[in-house]
Amino acid sequence: MQTAVAIVAVTTAGRALAGVLAYLRSPSLPGGFLFAITNPDGYAEWKDVPVPFAGVLELAGSAQWYGDPNNPKVGCPVSIPAAENITLRCGPSLANPQDILLPAVVPFKKPLRVPTREQVCLGRTTQQGLRITTAQFGEMPWWGACWAWLTPEDRASAAAQLLAHGDTICLIQVALKGWALYDEPNQFYSADKFPPITQTLAQTVALCQEAMDLGFDAVWLFLDGDDGNNGYPVAIEQTNALGPLLGELNQCVLQIPGWDGVFYGYDPVSKISDFAAQARAAGAIYVGLEHSTGHIPLGEGPTDFTPTGRMAGYDMILGEFDGTTHGDSTWQILARMAQPYVRPPDQPNGDDPPPVSNYLSAGSPRGPFYYRIFEYLIYQYVRGMSDADVATETAYLQTCSPEQVIC
Repeated sequence: MQTAVAIVAVTTAGRALAGVLAYLRSPSLPGGFLFAITNPDGYAEWKDVPVPFAGVLELAGSAQWYGDPNNPKVGCPVSIPAAENITLRCGPSLANPQDILLPAVVPFKKPLRVPTREQVCLGRTTQQGLRITTAQFGEMPWWGACWAWLTPEDRASAAAQLLAHGDTICLIQVALKGWALYDEPNQFYSADKFPPITQTLAQTVALCQEAMDLGFDAVWLFLDGDDGNNGYPVAIEQTNALGPLLGELNQCVLQIPGWDGVFYGYDPVSKISDFAAQARAAGAIYVGLEHSTGHIPLGEGPTDFTPTGRMAGYDMILGEFDGTTHGDSTWQILARMAQPYVRPPDQPNGDDPPPVSNYLSAGSPRGPFYYRIFEYLIYQYVRGMSDADVATETAYLQTCSPEQVIC
């Protein structure tokens, strides 16, 4: 006798899992097994299963290994005594009396690709001068802080475009405080399109995991601490909560307390050092800081950037610049933080004559300090600056610091 046997694959949260490779194995089956793949409802069916049946159910594909925990070499035992249409219900779902209830499936988790410190801190990310197309917003003057505001489909599409462009870093601004992304008018990311949203800590961690699954090497995670002294306790609270939840993802995530309102912003500046220490105590492995225009942290020159200096807890420094306005806030910063430095033709001969100290030469306790030319035209680009004008300024900065991987 034969009967139809179906499978419904559902997680403990009740989510149907498509793409599960289901094997019904028994010596009584022709070839030893029957095979099926679940559809978007988590459903698949075998038409002709000989009964009585005694065998095992094995799952693969989008599900983790499934079977008898006491015997990892075999699947989950299944016994079908009579010729009734049977459904093997893996996880919580509506059942008929004859159905067989089995443990829920667990989605397959790809092995974590652990990047090197250099990949985390020196990977490529484009934050001005690139256009990305999404279903929600059409063509966007790309600024990666919008990541949490995109749909899963648009994040996947944006990731494919960014990776094709050569980016390896996913920048994510957390959305834990119920704020709009960028609450200023007359720019692309205004609050009417990117309104206040509130995500949970778990959703934030999930965004980081998703970014890694989409193919990025690492995540730069900006916290909500960008409000001077008011932002400091927010950044501390968030790093304390996120560090333990990120777990092994800390190997892939660089935490940054906020944007250019952190330095200058936190007073006294010892709070800058305190943030790095607290982030690491909570689990962070990589910590970064953005400085505002013309302000090298923390004000004491190269002594801040030694294995015992006040910036020793940081791995990467991000620089903000004056856009197309060239002056000492560009030249003197790059000469000290982004060597080798090539004096541009418009820098006066008597301005900041060499030799100039390389502030980062001593290194941190974990290896080199990394410096990145980061925010130089984001403000203008989201307000309509052309790609060509961004490219011109990028080329100027690249000439000044030829070994920089410019953001």
